[in-house]
Amino acid sequence: MANIKTGIEQIIPKLSAGGGHDAAAAILTTDTCTKQLAVQLQIADSLITIGAIAKGSGMIRPNMATMLCFIATDAPIESSHLQSALKQAANKSFNCISVDGDTSTNDMVLLLANAQAGGKVLGSDNPDWPAFGEALDYICLELAKTIVSDGEGATKFIELNVQGATSEAQARQVAFAIADSPLVKTALFGQQANWGRIMGAAGKVAAGIKP
Repeated sequence: MANIKTGIEQIIPKLSAGGGHDAAAAILTTDTCTKQLAVQLQIADSLITIGAIAKGSGMIRPNMATMLCFIATDAPIESSHLQSALKQAANKSFNCISVDGDTSTNDMVLLLANAQAGGKVLGSDNPDWPAFGEALDYICLELAKTIVSDGEGATKFIELNVQGATSEAQARQVAFAIADSPLVKTALFGQQANWGRIMGAAGKVAAGIKP
């Protein structure tokens, strides 16, 4: 703890409005590049900014695994609504990615709001709330894709689109069965269009599939 305390004391004087790039680099481990993104949107008379940095390239999935993401916004939002928006965004992005199918004890996504943009407090009863949610979804999804693209040893980036599932839960189950299959991964790495491996992976977890 002494080393951590010393580090905190040394870094506080270095805080600055332009320190985001340094922070994005400081959190990297086996990553080969920084991962950062920001968007702006107009809500009523206020220009809202959402910025984020992330790290992650190995031990990805299930449920984020050893990735970190720090998101900040100047929008005026109460913590309960912020938590709800983040949970929805993470479930559609960070909780839908896989690199090696492994996990670790270290994962986190934080969303902080300081209300410095001013304006009316945003919440689910505000007509502009969906616009904020869409912007947050975009941030999380793009960073999640960047994490996968920078996966340890990765040579391919694959998106799975499951259609005709009986539920979202079944769609996720099928998608992860395919994404985590070593046989599917070796076929993709070798650029071999072996559809049997994809069908086999889907069929082992979902009943009633029509080939």
